[in-house]
Amino acid sequence: MRLFRKKKQEAGVNENVSPYDEKLIALLDHHRIETVFDIGANIGQYAQRIRQAGFGGRIISFEPLEANHQTLTGLAAQDARWEIAPRMAVGAANEQVEINVSQNHDMSSILPIEEATLTALPKSKVVDTQTVDLRTLDALLDQFTKPGERVFVKVDTQGFEQAVIEGAAQMMKAGKITGWQLELSLFPLYRGEATFEIITDQLKQAGYDAHFIIPGYFSKKLMRQLQIDGVFFKAQA
Repeated sequence: MRLFRKKKQEAGVNENVSPYDEKLIALLDHHRIETVFDIGANIGQYAQRIRQAGFGGRIISFEPLEANHQTLTGLAAQDARWEIAPRMAVGAANEQVEINVSQNHDMSSILPIEEATLTALPKSKVVDTQTVDLRTLDALLDQFTKPGERVFVKVDTQGFEQAVIEGAAQMMKAGKITGWQLELSLFPLYRGEATFEIITDQLKQAGYDAHFIIPGYFSKKLMRQLQIDGVFFKAQA
């Protein structure tokens, strides 16, 4: 049974699905991904995109901001294979942290924002803070998956991606994470952020190869690319 690709409508491919999402779903299909961990889910944009593009497996979304989490819960009620985890952030430790809430919520981060980011994206300015539970993937994966389930982890945590990877060391070593999709910055947008070279090397050392690059935001104010999405899979998976 093909779990991942929905039948195309007679009219042809959905015009609302981007070529990048089509390729991503083809990769998830090829690597037999059954469950996607959507870390930094915001208000469900990623989950809805991959569902529309044809992913039929389980989606488990993690989101730390209170209002966003409420929105996700409402959306997922319409999808039996989309689960919203309790409100939390994901990182390298099990503790409580403060998250900086930006005017544009999708720019909110545990890390302080850099001045260059405020220049490129003025609405990324911090307007509030919230205290949230922080948990590691090592502590969460077995809680939300079954033994042998093929898991793909998407991470969009505004500069906190390296911490998420560090908190998954045991699960990666045990072969429980088949692939990753991470938002990677070409230069630090948040203080202390690891850039794409560091993250790519870190995943390479853990046995993951780059399979796909998706362009991210280009700043006309700075005249440079700010971010890309990197998609990685376990070598010989």
